[in-house]
Amino acid sequence: MPAKKTVFWVLCVEILVALGAAVLTIVAMPHFDIVTNVMILNSVSILSAVFQVVAECLAKERKRLIMLPVLSIIFIVLGYVLFVVNYLVFESSFCITIGLAIFGTICVSMNWWENYSTLFNSLHLKGISKDIGKSRNAVNIISSLTRILITSAVIGAYVTLTGDGWNSVKLVFETVVIALVVIQTLSSALCRWFVVVACKMHALRRSFFMPMYFASVIVLAVFLSPLVVKFPVSNYTSIPLDKSESSVEWVKLLLADAIKTLLTRDIVVNMKTEGLVCLGCSALFWWLGLVLSTVYIWFLKIHRIERTQDLFVQRMYEGAFLEQSLLLNTRFEIRKKIKDKKW
Repeated sequence: MPAKKTVFWVLCVEILVALGAAVLTIVAMPHFDIVTNVMILNSVSILSAVFQVVAECLAKERKRLIMLPVLSIIFIVLGYVLFVVNYLVFESSFCITIGLAIFGTICVSMNWWENYSTLFNSLHLKGISKDIGKSRNAVNIISSLTRILITSAVIGAYVTLTGDGWNSVKLVFETVVIALVVIQTLSSALCRWFVVVACKMHALRRSFFMPMYFASVIVLAVFLSPLVVKFPVSNYTSIPLDKSESSVEWVKLLLADAIKTLLTRDIVVNMKTEGLVCLGCSALFWWLGLVLSTVYIWFLKIHRIERTQDLFVQRMYEGAFLEQSLLLNTRFEIRKKIKDKKW
């Protein structure tokens, strides 16, 4: 079992991460369009970029890549600014929802703190990291239970504040929540298998990260495909929870509902060029922020057969942040160890 200080630290971090993820996905995202919802997930790399800059500044070695995480921070912050301008200036949306979305992404970015803890000259953090490594299974159980409780609390508070009936929560739980639990389990297992295969195959080495960079772009292209395929969006106003529907119809309904969030926005209906530019630039800046904050991966000297625990920190992956989890979960410390040996 982990020590008390480790349990306390894990609880504090997991509460922040779970609160941020729940607020972002349950409270904030339903008010935004599909482009914003897909690309804002890339902004969870902001604290990872900050930790890289701090670690490089504290290191005694040459700072070769310090400008890349600095640019990452700048791009993500610019994405936030354009996001705020887009919804407050051109849409006159509620600033509370926008603030909650930004707050949620920053809290979620705390999820990968362990990746950079050993780079700082802190006996407290190093001790916690070692203790977590010795009791990883117990820590995972504590993390899972904490996230379940926090997510349930956020749902309860949200239903109470919005005045929706608990019947809607029951309906969502019977359909969406159970499906999300299955997706989380399968995605975590698949990601674990994927990184194991990637570490064992010399032909892939670092190149297995390339699909992760374009995952959100591909997902966004799939959701925007009705604009090209010309699905009858007006006929699919919502997704009915009818099990008799075929899988093809469910896909059409999902795509139609997703594209509807974009087509009903004022900047699209009235073709406000400034608003569309802000929307596109914010999405691009968030994606560039993720790419620049994980460029260090390409400088890792991965062996022909690499141990996954030496390359990746956590064993669990977030269902809502799959590609971000794979990228940000890659150890930053490996590059420092190799440099130390070289110098």
